[in-house]
Amino acid sequence: MINDTLDPSTEHPGYADIARRYHVSLDAFTGNVKDYVPALQGASRSDHEQYLQRAAYFGVVERTTAAIIGAMTRKPFTLTGQFPATEYGSADLFLQYQYRDLLLGGRSAILVDVGTDGKSRLVNYDADDIINWSEDFVMVRETMLVRDAKNPYKLVEETKYREMYLEDDQYLVRLWTQVDGKWRSEDQEQMLVKGKPLSYIPIFPVTPYDNSWDQYNPPLFVQATLNIQHFKQALDQGHFMHFMALPTFVVVGDLAEHEEDMTDYTVAGFATESGRNIVTRRASFKIGSTTEPLHLKEGSTGQWVQIDAGAAAAIQVQLEKIEERMFISGSRLLTTKKGVESVEALQVRAGAEGAVLETITNAVESALNNALELCGQIDGGQQVKIELNKDFSGGAMEPARVKSLLELFTANAISLEQLTAELYDNEVVQQPVTKPV
Repeated sequence: MINDTLDPSTEHPGYADIARRYHVSLDAFTGNVKDYVPALQGASRSDHEQYLQRAAYFGVVERTTAAIIGAMTRKPFTLTGQFPATEYGSADLFLQYQYRDLLLGGRSAILVDVGTDGKSRLVNYDADDIINWSEDFVMVRETMLVRDAKNPYKLVEETKYREMYLEDDQYLVRLWTQVDGKWRSEDQEQMLVKGKPLSYIPIFPVTPYDNSWDQYNPPLFVQATLNIQHFKQALDQGHFMHFMALPTFVVVGDLAEHEEDMTDYTVAGFATESGRNIVTRRASFKIGSTTEPLHLKEGSTGQWVQIDAGAAAAIQVQLEKIEERMFISGSRLLTTKKGVESVEALQVRAGAEGAVLETITNAVESALNNALELCGQIDGGQQVKIELNKDFSGGAMEPARVKSLLELFTANAISLEQLTAELYDNEVVQQPVTKPV
């Protein structure tokens, strides 16, 4: 159906801010940060490219994201039932993308759909995909690479808009595409569960707090902005060191002009009327092994200039401050805190950071279980439930504690199962395996 009055690409009033924060975090994650660096005043494109090469980008956001996801998935999840199909191929990879999108975007969404085989499947949308939302509709942008109709070896982007909406308390879907400047909609087959249509939109938002459509800062947004600022500051330092690290010879005043007789080198037709070719030149000089005399006008001076080391030190101090803020706004898993930290302070800091990770894990677990419940109904009424890992750091059971457990076991105060379970929980031994009788 062709429609000239509707524009499905219309964005929610809050989308621009969500997308901006997500793109900053994602660019810091991927290292695509050169566009955030303005060119120096008067610099040519070539000069700007050289300027951008004077410092390496220190990708802290990528390392922090990998460390956090590694902590969240360091132990396997517990699953009841069969995990549905996903675009990533496995439940582990689906979870990793969920965590990544949540850390960088502050919001993601899990859609329950039905594949061509009639079975349920899960689709993940990041903060950039969800362009509009309300109580009775959600609009997502789907962009994929397809073969060009004229050249099968050329891949081009194709963008469609999936509208999920309620009409007469029934869940419906239609796809929008733009053809020759006009929008065309195509109704999709209605999804039925046990022969009945859904009365709600089966897309489940995930945020670090309440799993609503509200807007929140991505957990790593502050670190992302600091990471980009660190790169810009490092470029300034590299630029400074490139030009100012060694003493520089400068002339205060004007170079003198002198005359040279170029008659013997004059090409025919360029001689003066007197038959001689006198050329006026401004004195030039070389630093180092030059033998050419330096001519200065009266009142001009030549001197060596060396920048005080305090200027470079000030830039370095600023870089270190930014680095410290990046570590604070990221994860303690990334680096060891400088200086001495008391046991009490370490416990408080570790507890606070563990609580942040647990909040994110609980949000994903809650939304995913809601989606899995619907998947179970679609796939014949089976119960599907997942419990995600919430043990984010390795165990550190002291020898005295191990000895105490062994004494309790020897005294028949605890069973063998209790002993092995305690040792496993604290990662002293591997998970106990029950052998068949």
